[in-house]
Amino acid sequence: MNFIGHAAVALWQRADAPFVLGSMLPDFAGMAGQRMVAAGADTDPVLAAGVALHHRTDEVFHAAPEFVALQQRTLDTLTPLGVPRGTARAVGHIGVEMLLDGELLGDPSLADAYVRALRSDVALNGVFPNDEALAKLARLRSRLTEHGVPYDYGDPDAVLQRLRFVLARRPRLAIAEDSAPHVRRLLPALQRDVRDALPALLSSVRRGLG
Repeated sequence: MNFIGHAAVALWQRADAPFVLGSMLPDFAGMAGQRMVAAGADTDPVLAAGVALHHRTDEVFHAAPEFVALQQRTLDTLTPLGVPRGTARAVGHIGVEMLLDGELLGDPSLADAYVRALRSDVALNGVFPNDEALAKLARLRSRLTEHGVPYDYGDPDAVLQRLRFVLARRPRLAIAEDSAPHVRRLLPALQRDVRDALPALLSSVRRGLG
């Protein structure tokens, strides 16, 4: 699940900005190229609860039958067209998560919670190892705040560009020039599939989280 999806799940439990931020924080750490450390005694407990929810949610989401089916459908569509299996798997995983964010952002309360979480002044020193990591997280949050709510996750062209950027650093997953047209043609259909599967997928996550 991508960070907007994590924020949506967090709102099922509570709307505190530190909690919602914590639910997105592991994704932000990855985006900033930083590692997190285990929450300690000096970690804000609401933030720590959000981080813990993130990890539980990922376990449940990745095992949800609706998500597994969307991944498999993407793989079965792209590989006969010559798209490498690693690329097709990555599109089926990350692409579904991005398109899911685009669907979820139709809820104005989620968009508002995302912005408030980014602006939260809760201390992060308890979950990052040093000042350099904290500075990189601060720069990332500043860029995300300046960009605003990522409504472009609802645009297949924008999702393709995001996928190409994210996967470019991993040669076995990168979207090659000859694969990009196939991925682009798939994305609108995948977006419809995500939209259709969304209620059942969210129900599976709710059940999994108890």
